Order: sequence, then structure tokens, then C-alpha cells
Amino acid sequence: MFVDMVRLWNRGIEAQRMLTETWSSAASVVSHRSDTIAKAIENPMTGDYRELTQMVGEKVEGMTESAGAVMADWGQWQRLWSAHVSSMMGAFTAANGGLIAAQRVATSGEKLTSLALSSSVRALAPIHRRATANKRRLSHKR
Repeated sequence: MFVDMVRLWNRGIEAQRMLTETWSSAASVVSHRSDTIAKAIENPMTGDYRELTQMVGEKVEGMTESAGAVMADWGQWQRLWSAHVSSMMGAFTAANGGLIAAQRVATSGEKLTSLALSSSVRALAPIHRRATANKRRLSHKR
């Protein structure tokens, strides 16, 4: 089977784009919310408790969705990892057919890499969605 490097490359770029946007958005949101916390400490009567309460709930929801995405892929991870290890062991023990064994290792490795990148994007998606939405929403409050 042919290893589709372009597809893997594009998945990697998508994962990196989401990660970069999440980090950038998180920095902006943390800065804004730090100011919100400081203002609530200075004057508890005028604190933005709606925002302070929302930030706790959305973290629980985001992390729960993220964990769900990881767990949804767990069985496939186990199957692909087992297949990859088996193909590597087969390559070392094959008396002949080295090219076929090498192709099996490459194919199983490509499937494992593809799943890793896809799983990363699915696991990051709920956190990315909330962080970027909060950045947009909070940028209008300043």
C-alpha cells in the first residue's frame, strides 16, 4: 500500500494550526480574565461573576468533550498499535519477502500516524472552539 505523505502532511498542518490558534487565543483570554479576577478582588460588589462562573463550567465541558474524543479512538489505537508491532516483528523474522514486510511496516505506521493526527485534531477541537470563541467575545469587552 502507498503511504500518502500529502494527506499526513495536511493533517499535521491542520493540527498545528489549531494548536497555534488555541495557544494564541488562550493567552488573550487568560489576560482578560486575570483583569476580571483582579477587579473582583478589588471590589467584590462589582465583580463580573457571570464571566467568572462561565469560565469554570466551560473548562469542565471542553475537557470532558476532549476526553470523550480520545476515548472514542482508544480501541482503534490499540488495534493499530498491535498491528504495527506485529508487522515490525514479522519484518525481523521474515526469511524472505523483505519488501513485502517493509511495506506492511510502512502501511501500519502510516495508519498509526494518521490516527494520531486525526485524534489530536478531534481532541483539541472542543478546547480550540471555546478558546477562539472566548477571544472573539472578550475582545469586544475591553
